Amino acid sequence: MKKGLLKIIGISSACILISLLATSFFGCGEEKEEKARGPLVDVYRDMFEEIYNHLMNDVPVVDGDVETDFGDSNAWAPALFYSLKKEGIATEKELNLAREMVEREIRLIESLSEGLLESLDDTDKLMEVYIGVAGLFIAYEATGNESYKVAIEEYLDAFKPWAHDSIEALLLLNLQTDTPYGSIPPYGATTVLGGIAGFYLQYYFSVGDSEKASYYAGIGTDILSSLDELVYDTDSNNYRYSIDAENDFIYLYSNVTTFQGLIRAYFYSGEENYLQRAKEIIETMEELYSEVYGGYFAAEDVSNAPHYGEEYIALSAQNYITYAFLLLYQETGDSKYLDRVENTLSFIETKLYQDGIVYHDLINGVRADWDCPGCNYQVLYYIYLYDRLLKGKAIIE
Repeated sequence: MKKGLLKIIGISSACILISLLATSFFGCGEEKEEKARGPLVDVYRDMFEEIYNHLMNDVPVVDGDVETDFGDSNAWAPALFYSLKKEGIATEKELNLAREMVEREIRLIESLSEGLLESLDDTDKLMEVYIGVAGLFIAYEATGNESYKVAIEEYLDAFKPWAHDSIEALLLLNLQTDTPYGSIPPYGATTVLGGIAGFYLQYYFSVGDSEKASYYAGIGTDILSSLDELVYDTDSNNYRYSIDAENDFIYLYSNVTTFQGLIRAYFYSGEENYLQRAKEIIETMEELYSEVYGGYFAAEDVSNAPHYGEEYIALSAQNYITYAFLLLYQETGDSKYLDRVENTLSFIETKLYQDGIVYHDLINGVRADWDCPGCNYQVLYYIYLYDRLLKGKAIIE
């Protein structure tokens, strides 16, 4: 068994993700860590610093909640700030913010105790609790706080009946119409399940080798096996949007989130088939690359696919595929993946970014006038990982 420490997420990292830095652990307390520090990154420094300043100064957080996103901030702000803590350079303000978000995620996880869907009064909360665990993993790594580990286990146990035991039934659901409280737009069940497979496998890398880690890893690999059987299209090397064979269009989200599970399964087991599948699906995503715009479409432009006729390029999609490129470069050393990281970040900077904000998407060449703060935190986190990689500091240790 190949034993390595896979640092995220996010998916994915999410999602989710996920997922995905220094080796030292601190105690359960989160003491002040005020140290003079220079720039956090050298790559895309101006954009990084301007986004950071906007998020820290202009985006309100109420009891750990950024109300203008779907929980992404709860994933990626803690992922960044607790990574800085592991290096001993996080500020008190950063850690206070990260702690608030993690504690909100724990409260949401506790609301799952009566049943996954029944205990949540709306799908916004379901999405928040789903993706927010990505930050909780990094928080545990940085602090060793036992309550964080307990919450992670409660999360994984709560999702098991839904994501593992009833996976075929879930894949048959139309998440836009068949959920009790409304729509989970518009990603589809494969996307959700691919990301959660990564979360089950992440437990081993964040918490350590144990009987429980093996148990959760087994659930994660079982989910991947089911996805291979039920939604993988061998002709196109693509995880379909749903179990419906007619949905055979290439869809970026269902693949970049399932990548999160595949790459963790590879590092956990050392089995080359996981790495090979991960490389194949990411290569398929090149068919979604737009030479005109320089980014990746969310889906093929066919009538039954999401965003038909919109030439839709979303920031979150660029984030997740950037993370996949980073990990594939880390493992293979193939410079094409590093080139793709650079190309995608350049697209974000030139097409979606202005004055401290990365906007949500590009539709038919027109940039959105609204943004998701969580996806902006995700941009910061992946630029931070890119900077580490260029400096010879492994994302995977």
